[in-house]
Amino acid sequence: MPPELARVLPDGFIAEVSPPALDWWRAAATALGRGKLMTIDYGYRAENGLRPDCPQGTLRAYLRHHATADVLARPGEQDLTAGVNFSALEEAGRAAGLGPGTLIRQEKFLTQIAAKIHARPESFAPWNRKTVRQFQTLAHPEHLGRPFQVLIQY
Repeated sequence: MPPELARVLPDGFIAEVSPPALDWWRAAATALGRGKLMTIDYGYRAENGLRPDCPQGTLRAYLRHHATADVLARPGEQDLTAGVNFSALEEAGRAAGLGPGTLIRQEKFLTQIAAKIHARPESFAPWNRKTVRQFQTLAHPEHLGRPFQVLIQY
């Protein structure tokens, strides 16, 4: 752990890291000739994720879409997940030549896309009730809109 973190975080603090994710982001950034590199997931900026009041980190387990208490129970039966450190991804992209990233909530990202669709409805297939429900699930802050974020780098 970097000394500056060791001074402020309590003993036993847990922080997840994913070197393969950073390696992939760097490789994708290096391979990108032009365009954008984007990820959509739940996570945090470093300044929001490494807080003394959250000593257990972001590692969680789910069994049949329900959180479970023990991440080591039921190997192979439950899903393990952790929040993405968007600051680390952005820094990996910058080190590979990309500019600063834009990090916005999924709800805002999708709402901006929907506004463009509605401004030019002739360019897109009409939305039926199923499409509207899917959009609402992905964009509504009480569903997936708030916890999921979008990182975009050019």
